[in-house]
Amino acid sequence: GNEDISTSTEQQSKVTKTSKMGRAARRRKAKTKSIDLALQALLRGDIIQDDDASLHLPTDRSQPLPGVIQRRKENQVEFDKDEKLLVSQLGYMPGNAVGVVGRTRHLDQLYPCLYKVLQKLARKRSENDEGLTDTDFGSAPTALKLYPLAIRNVHKGGKSGRKFKSRKRGHDEMSPGGCETKGDESNGNCTTNSVIEPFPTMYWLTHPILKTLISQLELGSTDNVIQMQEKISSLPEYLSAMKDAHTSYGKHRWELLTEEDKADVARRKWTEAVGEVRGVAGIRKFDTVKCLHTHSAHYLAYLGSKVGNAPDQECKEMEENLVGKWVLEAVEKIVSALNDDESKEEENLDQTKK
Repeated sequence: GNEDISTSTEQQSKVTKTSKMGRAARRRKAKTKSIDLALQALLRGDIIQDDDASLHLPTDRSQPLPGVIQRRKENQVEFDKDEKLLVSQLGYMPGNAVGVVGRTRHLDQLYPCLYKVLQKLARKRSENDEGLTDTDFGSAPTALKLYPLAIRNVHKGGKSGRKFKSRKRGHDEMSPGGCETKGDESNGNCTTNSVIEPFPTMYWLTHPILKTLISQLELGSTDNVIQMQEKISSLPEYLSAMKDAHTSYGKHRWELLTEEDKADVARRKWTEAVGEVRGVAGIRKFDTVKCLHTHSAHYLAYLGSKVGNAPDQECKEMEENLVGKWVLEAVEKIVSALNDDESKEEENLDQTKK
């Protein structure tokens, strides 16, 4: 009798422990639900109005540095056609944007299901947004190339604020005029309340549907960050390929800087952050995966250099990012399954009407 009571009590205790979710688990569940709802809305072609998200948009990052302007001129980059779409995708125009390196049309051959869905939804969404009616749907950006330095406003706050993080990383070295870099006071784009900091993420994923689909992978049970990392380590050739991709990323990021900015980066001791030592998005260990979005953006830039018109020679010499490739393959499977479900629903509706 006592043993049965003890066993029952232990079982109840286990059920109670497993039924209680920790704070991290609750946040993860809420985030998963939010991403699922966002994906459903995007697939319907809805324009998501998120007042909370708009409060966190880095609108202070729209100022371009002289180095950015120089690179844009050298590559004959004009954002007149792309700016409208980029603002609709990101909510603002990044000041350190150098050029669009990935577009939806680059997905046509390798990822036909994803390409068709993006095209279909772009047309559907343009019906709800008069500002996008004249858009070339195949030219919609998927990845943006960013300069390794960025301007932002000075932020106040405690240990959780950006001001603290900037000070901790050693980015808060400002001149009496308020701008960090030597000679910045003469730069009309740099205000007395702005600060310059290293920006190691050179390729940025822009397309909202791609971002949402990849977020689903990160929070899912298959093809997530942990599994991608395990896959890299499963074969020596995978590790070698990713090492080449990281090395190429770091090399091109450093070469993207002007000679003046290279000297300034060295003076500030930021060479490790944006130099050739670190790889994709500043990763130190090349056998690890930091974020599926950053790897995907790197792969999309590579894809654009092979099937599109690369904006510069550096893009043409890029190495393929295997993790990004695997992510796009996983996304293609998800979209293919969604298409199958949609086709079945349409067939059922037709049969019901008959």
